[in-house]
Amino acid sequence: MNSLIPYLCLAWLLFCIGVVVLLSRRSLFGLLLALLLMFHGSMLAWVAAARYHHAMAYSWTGLGLLAVLAAQFLIGLGVIWHHLKQGRSLDIMEHSYLKK
Repeated sequence: MNSLIPYLCLAWLLFCIGVVVLLSRRSLFGLLLALLLMFHGSMLAWVAAARYHHAMAYSWTGLGLLAVLAAQFLIGLGVIWHHLKQGRSLDIMEHSYLKK
């Protein structure tokens, strides 16, 4: 039987890197990538646990959630692209509407 520990360690590592980047970055793109890393870490743990316990339905659910996450990431990239096209800065501290 395969061990679950390496997959959970990798998932934990991805999630922790995402948290560190989320707390240290100020650009929208960095925040988006940090959230993506965190979600991928949690979904990796979900799929690994489902495969370990031979619950394939949960494994497919996790992979479906990853597909939804990829779609949300593309929407976020679209928002960032729109900001860049309008000449706005990606620094979140420069946007006054976020301070209210």
